[in-house]
Amino acid sequence: MTAYYLVAKPTDELSRDRLQAFFDQHQVTWADASRQWVEFRKLDRPPQAPGVRG
Repeated sequence: MTAYYLVAKPTDELSRDRLQAFFDQHQVTWADASRQWVEFRKLDRPPQAPGVRG
């Protein structure tokens, strides 16, 4: 996605601040997706016997 953003944006519209904002936005998106996936997987686990770590 980042490579496409760099190629698609005109050079005069690129700046370090805009790239950082783009990166930060995607970090938030991926962190949220990861958190949701982990929560989903926890719900999908079969019950475990007491004392069993998983």
